[in-house]
Amino acid sequence: MLTRRAAAALRAQTHLPSPTSSPSSAPPPSVPVPDEEVPLTDAGASSSSDEYFSPPTTPPPSRRRRGGRRPSSRLGPRSPLASGGVPAPGGNVSRMKWTRSINENVMRAYFGATVGGSNLTAYRVRLLAMFQVLEPTINVSAQRLSDQVRVIQRNRMLDDIVLDRLRSEVLRSRVIIPLSQNVQQGQVDVDSVDTPNDDRTTEVSTHKCSEELRRALEDAIQEYRFVSPSLRPHLPRLPMHKKNRALMCALDAELSNYFDTSEDLLDTHSILYCGAIAACRVAHVKLIKKDNNVTRQKLAVPAWQCRIERRIDEARTLIAKLVCFREGNTRPRVMRFVRRAFSGTDIRPQDYVSHITERVDFLKQKIYAWANRIRRYKKRVKRYTQNRTFQRDQRWVYRTWEQKEQTRTDACLPNVDAMNSFWRSIWSAPVSHIEGDWIEEVEGKCELIPEMEPIFITSEDVSKAANPLANWKAPGPDGLHNFWIRWFISSHSCLASQFQSALESGSLPQFFTTGLTHLLHKSGSTTEPKNYRPITCLPTIYKLLTSILRAKLNKHIEDNNIMSASQNGCRNGSRGTKELLLIDMSICQQVRRSHKNLSTCWIDYKKAYDSVPHTWLMRVLELYKVDTALRTFLLSCMRQWRTVLRYPGCGQICGNDEPIRIERGIFQGDSLSPLWFCLALNPLSTLLEGSGLGYRLRRGGQIISHLLYMDDLKLFAPNNLHLMRLLNVTETFSNAIRMEFGVDKCAVLHVKRGEIVESDGTQNSDSTSFRPLSSTETYKYLGMSEALGIDVTVMKQSLRERFFGRLKKVLNSLLSGGNKVRAYNGWVMPVLMYSFGILKWTQTELDTLDRKVRSLLTEHRMHHPRSSIMRLYIPRKCGGRGFLNAKTLHNSEVCSLRKYFLKMDVGMHRDVVAVDKGLTPLSLANENWREPIILSTNDRRNVWQSPSENCEPVPIKNA
Repeated sequence: MLTRRAAAALRAQTHLPSPTSSPSSAPPPSVPVPDEEVPLTDAGASSSSDEYFSPPTTPPPSRRRRGGRRPSSRLGPRSPLASGGVPAPGGNVSRMKWTRSINENVMRAYFGATVGGSNLTAYRVRLLAMFQVLEPTINVSAQRLSDQVRVIQRNRMLDDIVLDRLRSEVLRSRVIIPLSQNVQQGQVDVDSVDTPNDDRTTEVSTHKCSEELRRALEDAIQEYRFVSPSLRPHLPRLPMHKKNRALMCALDAELSNYFDTSEDLLDTHSILYCGAIAACRVAHVKLIKKDNNVTRQKLAVPAWQCRIERRIDEARTLIAKLVCFREGNTRPRVMRFVRRAFSGTDIRPQDYVSHITERVDFLKQKIYAWANRIRRYKKRVKRYTQNRTFQRDQRWVYRTWEQKEQTRTDACLPNVDAMNSFWRSIWSAPVSHIEGDWIEEVEGKCELIPEMEPIFITSEDVSKAANPLANWKAPGPDGLHNFWIRWFISSHSCLASQFQSALESGSLPQFFTTGLTHLLHKSGSTTEPKNYRPITCLPTIYKLLTSILRAKLNKHIEDNNIMSASQNGCRNGSRGTKELLLIDMSICQQVRRSHKNLSTCWIDYKKAYDSVPHTWLMRVLELYKVDTALRTFLLSCMRQWRTVLRYPGCGQICGNDEPIRIERGIFQGDSLSPLWFCLALNPLSTLLEGSGLGYRLRRGGQIISHLLYMDDLKLFAPNNLHLMRLLNVTETFSNAIRMEFGVDKCAVLHVKRGEIVESDGTQNSDSTSFRPLSSTETYKYLGMSEALGIDVTVMKQSLRERFFGRLKKVLNSLLSGGNKVRAYNGWVMPVLMYSFGILKWTQTELDTLDRKVRSLLTEHRMHHPRSSIMRLYIPRKCGGRGFLNAKTLHNSEVCSLRKYFLKMDVGMHRDVVAVDKGLTPLSLANENWREPIILSTNDRRNVWQSPSENCEPVPIKNA
């Protein structure tokens, strides 16, 4: 056995390197110097890194020690390598400096390889080839070039102006790569291809995708173009990302040829559906099979739960057998389970009795662990399901939280025949209106209205009507979502010409005027048909057409000032119900403060939208001189209105195969019907205003006889006698158009000298009597409970309870943090937002609300007590949490309402501005009104990012 000294002497004789020395250390002087000069390199440099620029050499591969080079044991300064030393592989290596000109060439090559950044398929080979054309002296790998592109983009090493200039230069004149130039295989990424020609690679890839898309479209056209819509599968939602956006654009270009040859609207609808099928197939989105007659089955118990429950049952069985064994039962049937319970242990059979308690405790602990695992897994599944459902349909989640849990069995479902008969008796019972002397007054008001201009539908009209539509709103019997019409832009010109043809011919295929009515339970007994709300879904193309017609009709109404100022429904640019509530509040507060007299009445119509006769709907269009072609077209569509009833989760419940005909009322579900309904009630406003009766806010001001929002009507009069005359006018008109009062929801109120007086009600006719409101009762009008004005204290308390009740439901849910923020902004905060500007909230009350919200967030581990308050209310895209701030919303809404009323030049609004000296929270007549402070996002961001931000500690309640 050699000693260390003997081994060193032997190595010196044979000129072998020491095992403790590094591979780059200098050999003894006796080693001869090689004839060829070898370049020297720093021992700390590495040739395998792309961060360094090295000459093009092909050195043999070298294995590096994982731990790196062992430091030298010498104490003196490190001496340079001798001439005969072993060089580092790769030659002389130095760190490369990426100058601005090189970075610009990198981005030029990137834009050329990706066609301006739009085609990222296998682009690194093209990137390397183009860069070598621009910088032939620089040798880097394709991976290093792609990394440098990301560094330039992430660190903004080049301005956006420079990048746009480079992109436009490359797109105008593409960099051409010579065919003889090849890329070294050692410098190409493993995912690259061997073709060096950029144009050829792009052409082959694009041609392959186009062929796949064209083949999928042709298959869908051949399979579904001439199939009945009732037999087609449901269309799923298409996830939208960069790849699918490119897919939709390419598919839109392919569909343009089919739309050019479309024969009619039915054919266009089929082509749109086939395009949607092709998009889903290419994107590998699974289609949904349609089965109308089978109820949705509940999901079976998952396999993992069955396995764990089986283990729990086996463990419980073993525990029971062990207890029997401890009590002295040693039968073979029991001992078999006992031996199984002790299997896997070193306990001998004669010692089983002394270890029974220990084994039972062990099995109980395993049962507890398995049960906890089931709870944990169920919670995980519920969390996943809840978040996925929330992202797909937020309204369904909100509706589930609002409704109380009701167990519904087959006995609680409504009777099919009773449901069918109830709605058929309402919709399929045609009636005609009766014209009396009042029609002459209405005709006199309409004499000066000019004739409506002829309607011409263009592709711009179709695009303008399609843009605001919700992508995935529930479709009608056609099964086509709005998403497909919005993205298949090539169909807009075809749809415009076919819409124009249908309008001129005055007819539409029966398929487009058939709806699908879903019945949703409101309240009360589930077996009563009247306790269900009908929600009708119409074909998408019909809704698009009626949206265009609504815009044309609304322009005629606004240009000629046809709609009454008292009717605030379907009025563009108005503030809706808030506007009417502020006018009503001004009247009530003035009566209370000035000790005046007032008689008012709230009127509710029974099934208002389903009661208007079709004859009156057509007569209204004639009175207001709507275009003749439009009237003829709407009359033809009206005669074809029909719907099919459907119960949620069940199949068709109509008594027979024939749909229910809509021969009375408007066709709910399209855009034109609400405006048409407001026009049908507009003559009532004309008659009430022409009576000269009502309440006057100031001397010489306009007389306010009524306020009307859709069918919610409130009458105003200075005394009971005038109120009776207004009620007679209203009842005469309502009976003429066959609309009935919902007497149980109507009420009257009489005020004398600012105090509510008791009365016996109002007997309007022999069969109509409205109940009086006492001083302790309230009536809910436009979402606010009121009598002589709104009881602000009671209403605030009610809103607070509802607000925090919803907030706790959201915080106790299993939604993710981002989804909880969206639920707070979209479902919780609107409870308070509706009252802003109507109820008077002080800044202290709003601060208290926001503070309590933060306390609840802290209790539910969504906000740290010491974290930034400002960051909570900064949008998520700016780095914040994205919560809405009640104080900011209130101040913004108050300022917005003030600006709206001050700029309005209508007589009723001018009177409100003149008399509002503290009558409403807006104080419109106060010239010294101070605008509240509204913090912007930049203000909050500056406070958040400042080092001296004062973070308010949030108190945590003790459990």
